[in-house]
Amino acid sequence: MKKKILAALLAATMALSLAACGGEGSETKEKSKPKEKEYIDEEQISDVFTDPEKYKGKYVKLNAQIFNGPDTEDGIAAYQAYYDIVNYSKDFIFGLEDSSFAVNDYVAIDGEITDTFEGENLMGGTITCPVIKADSVTKITYIEAVAPTTKELVSSVSAEQNGLAVSVDKVEFSDIETRVYMTVTNGGTENASFGRYDIRIIQDGKQIQQDTNSTSPYDGGYEELGYDVTPGASTSGILVFPVIDQSKDFQVVVPNVYSDDYNLKFTDFSLDIKVQ
Repeated sequence: MKKKILAALLAATMALSLAACGGEGSETKEKSKPKEKEYIDEEQISDVFTDPEKYKGKYVKLNAQIFNGPDTEDGIAAYQAYYDIVNYSKDFIFGLEDSSFAVNDYVAIDGEITDTFEGENLMGGTITCPVIKADSVTKITYIEAVAPTTKELVSSVSAEQNGLAVSVDKVEFSDIETRVYMTVTNGGTENASFGRYDIRIIQDGKQIQQDTNSTSPYDGGYEELGYDVTPGASTSGILVFPVIDQSKDFQVVVPNVYSDDYNLKFTDFSLDIKVQ
């Protein structure tokens, strides 16, 4: 399979190189003008994986995660990647003159659909996927690749009780999740703890728990908020919630707050988040 993948990429590269070459005649110069790039619409990208031949010669911009490669030959590096990163599907092959990318990298690709690759998977089944000659490949983050921010609230909201300060530093909305960036700082003299996994959102009178089924914290390497904090220290992290209404205010509630100093009493922290 490796040789077939590289052969497809090398053939595409050679064809494009020959098309760009020419002599000094006016007719040749006219033929060697750079090809105008025709990009497919974003909503058509999924169709590329159903019928790659239909889009051959057109250009595409997409985000993906590499799961195989690089395989190199004659200066061309071939990679296999998933377009549907969450479901590990809609795989494709892309190549370029750069072997510095690695398995599990998240990348943004801009390139031409040059061919359709057909081969066998480990189970003996037939696989068909697009081949893309990449003009550019840029390494990006998990959030940029999987859950791009559609709206961001940066203004910090905080509250304090008995020397313990809780703040929401930022909120990021995306099409698949809501990310709440929090910091808890202990300015007291004793250890303090709180219900890390009980932190919730209240919007329109509805209680919204954290999305415990989300794989983003692990796959994206999100910073984890601790559940206790020592005197003079702080803990920060990203909490993942389901998609909520981006146009309505809400509260972030931090319950079950305790101190090793049993004389200190706390009520639940409630932080009002304004979206406008």
